[in-house]
Amino acid sequence: MLMDSKERKQVPKPPKVDKNHNFFESMGYALSGIKFAFGHERNIRYQILGLILVMSAAWFFALSIEKWLILILTCAIVICMEITNTIAEWIIDLVTDNQYHPIAKNVKDVAAGGVLISSTMAVIIGLLIFVPEILFFFKLI
Repeated sequence: MLMDSKERKQVPKPPKVDKNHNFFESMGYALSGIKFAFGHERNIRYQILGLILVMSAAWFFALSIEKWLILILTCAIVICMEITNTIAEWIIDLVTDNQYHPIAKNVKDVAAGGVLISSTMAVIIGLLIFVPEILFFFKLI
């Protein structure tokens, strides 16, 4: 028996799964992801605070454009590694349904190791750039 239009149930639209149709749609999703990461991941907030402090110090010491570029790139790498670590953690938690698995632990540890390496290198680069500036500022060299 055929149903008339009054008897048909409204079927909800499935979630979007196709490609973004324009640049602004893609940008909106990217900004939404950054906002989510900032709101849910404490370490990303720490990395952003570090970025603000480093850029403030670079401005204070009136660093050369080359040093600015090195610092910006270094900070971007650390933040990208932190976001990559967050992605790994969330995917592992999704796949394992938050249950312990030794391979999942290894994946999370490796991702965290990437953040540690990039952060350590950023500190070394920061010291190489800022220590001479600080010594010169206080007329110690």
